[in-house]
Amino acid sequence: MITKRKHSKEVVLKDNQKIVDVARSSSTFPRNDDDDGDGNSKRGRGVNTINDNEASTTSPLSSSTSSSAPAQNPPTKYVNEIVLNQQRHVGKEETDEDENTLPTILIASPMRQREHTIQRYFDLIEGLDYPKDKLSWAVLVGDSTDRTEEILTKKFRTLTDFRKVMVVKKDFNFEVKEHRRHEEHMQHERRSFLAQIRNSLIVSALTDEEWVLWIDSDVFSFEPNMLKRLLEVRKDIVVPHIVMPNGRTYDLNSWKETDASRAMQKKLRAKDVLVEGYHGLETYRKHMGDFSGVEELDGVGGAVLLVRGEAHRRGLIFPPFPFQHQLETEALGKMAREMGYVPYGTTDIKVIHK
Repeated sequence: MITKRKHSKEVVLKDNQKIVDVARSSSTFPRNDDDDGDGNSKRGRGVNTINDNEASTTSPLSSSTSSSAPAQNPPTKYVNEIVLNQQRHVGKEETDEDENTLPTILIASPMRQREHTIQRYFDLIEGLDYPKDKLSWAVLVGDSTDRTEEILTKKFRTLTDFRKVMVVKKDFNFEVKEHRRHEEHMQHERRSFLAQIRNSLIVSALTDEEWVLWIDSDVFSFEPNMLKRLLEVRKDIVVPHIVMPNGRTYDLNSWKETDASRAMQKKLRAKDVLVEGYHGLETYRKHMGDFSGVEELDGVGGAVLLVRGEAHRRGLIFPPFPFQHQLETEALGKMAREMGYVPYGTTDIKVIHK
């Protein structure tokens, strides 16, 4: 990655704190990075597998002739603009001895069109029961036509107690109406773009942090001790139970294969993609609502997702192309297993999503 910094400034604060503010920089990335994102479905179970002819007319949930880029005609260059990269350097004497043993965390969130709900997101992150000097916080905002970027950047400039804060802007020119983003025919293309924007955020923001906590910007609520409890599960990849206010499972992307689901997949072509939460074929998988306590998983959702940083640094990505019949976060779960990292879910930790 080649980064051109236009200018930078350093502000020295009391008690050996420094803020390095790289005001604006830009870099050019190859074709398969980008877009913005939120959580996923709250519908009933089911999947669609669509043949090549259907894919051209009805739905992108399909087997594609290419295993890489989505179907849209994107620009030839994708520009990653680092709007804000603000780092805090803390002397040892400032860190509490008990807290010093806690690992460093990168909180990573894709964001789009969040002007009217962004304050709730700020409150949730700032309300985490975790030392701020152990938290890096990065948001990639893209394809927003409201004041999301302006509000986000202004807010992040005030966060002098976090280890690092970063705002990345990356427009992918992918447009979908908010009320249509969960429609069945949108999912292949949408999930491919979400995968690319998550991967772009990894490239831009992850440095030496020991863990990455993925949090979607439209999550409604979670307990302040959520992060510490996820770490206490002591697994390389962990998801909590994402539920609706009535307690029913919201995110069906966290699941475990069964003998029946594996048998069904043997009949699929390599390019066929399965999507949970739509009426159609039964996948025969077990979802978070079928478990109690900590359970080994195969696919994971991304509303809240804890991943060991080492896994990402070793090449674990969110595949934007069909990988073992999955895309994005679910494909990450499959890829993680291939790399020796086993995903887990816990129903003991609940996150509310509306």
